[in-house]
Amino acid sequence: MSDNRYISNRGALTVQYGNDTTTVQFGVMADVVQNEVKAKSMGVETITGKGEWLVNVSPFVYYNYEKEGIDLSLYYTGMENRPSATSMTPSLNISNPVQITAGNIYLKPQYTHHTHVSLSTNNRETFAFFSMYLSGQMTTRSTVQASWMDESGVRYAIPVNSKKPQSTAYMYLSYSRPVTKDRQLTIQLSPYANYTGGTSYQTTSKQDGIDLQSFDYNAFIDEFWGDASGDRFYSGQSGFAESRTNTLIWGGDFQLKYSIEKLDASLTYGASNRVSKYSLDPTANLNNWTHNINTDILYRPGKDWEIGTNLSYRFYKGYTNGFGQPEWRWNMQVSKSIKSVTLGLKVADILNQSRNLRRTISAEYVEDTYSNILGRFFLFSVSFNFGKMNAKKNANIEGAMWNMM
Repeated sequence: MSDNRYISNRGALTVQYGNDTTTVQFGVMADVVQNEVKAKSMGVETITGKGEWLVNVSPFVYYNYEKEGIDLSLYYTGMENRPSATSMTPSLNISNPVQITAGNIYLKPQYTHHTHVSLSTNNRETFAFFSMYLSGQMTTRSTVQASWMDESGVRYAIPVNSKKPQSTAYMYLSYSRPVTKDRQLTIQLSPYANYTGGTSYQTTSKQDGIDLQSFDYNAFIDEFWGDASGDRFYSGQSGFAESRTNTLIWGGDFQLKYSIEKLDASLTYGASNRVSKYSLDPTANLNNWTHNINTDILYRPGKDWEIGTNLSYRFYKGYTNGFGQPEWRWNMQVSKSIKSVTLGLKVADILNQSRNLRRTISAEYVEDTYSNILGRFFLFSVSFNFGKMNAKKNANIEGAMWNMM
């Protein structure tokens, strides 16, 4: 049995300024929270967080500038997040018999600092377009898992607060412009990067499983956690050590696009690199690549016919044996519009080589999986353009009104 009383107070002091091109807001925000938990197990009552107030202070900034094809926006703030009720429940969750979890009555709220910057420019003389998006987050006292497995393969996990902040950063750029005076040939570059740094806690020695029949939460949490500050857990006395995982995903696309009256064609090359490093076990470090070459062609011969095809080749590097086999993907489609009705036929995965490869990376394991997909198939479609129907109807009404005048 448990009872949670959560008190949160937020105050802010902000200043605002604006004119025809610029809007600015800035100030300071403060969060003061108390998270009190009363837990009762085996007749013993434990109270945590009583009289303990956590104070978080962060600046608040919002800036926006718009003028002559330039749009710049900047935002920074902080936000407090309370632990979920289930993460503090003083009992076992055995809904999944091979993934058993327990709550932590000493869990504290986490606090996240968030910022993003976006910029876009549009040159009307060269028809060049540029956009940039940057974002980042840093979470203190982030809720992570302390986990272990017993000899039978059952996994146990307890939520804890990380001593080190969890950080994420994301960047995306896009630049496009015509390379010929008639603007029929266009190039586009789209690089990106995503970084994630997080901490979990794993066992450094053999840990026994939990006896579900005689489970005593108070005895377990005293052995696992220690006092209110978690002295046994964070010092490593209960057999857990900090594991830091840093993951960087970066890559981009390069595209050439050619357009004339009846033809649109594009050729794209894209590459993505994923690097993961583990502080607790460097032998588990990973480095894998995905490459993709893709071409799209759409031809309009006239009389409302459209014929399109897409062909791509994907190949991989750095995956485990049996995974990451190269593959071709080829699709074709044809359509014919008859007034407001469009008839279409699509043949997907003509070579029947498409596969869905997914790599899952966590602090505890790396998993490569192939999942079933539909494969080669034919699709016949009928679509209706109600805009054309309404346009014809409105034209008839308008003509009738002119005849009456």
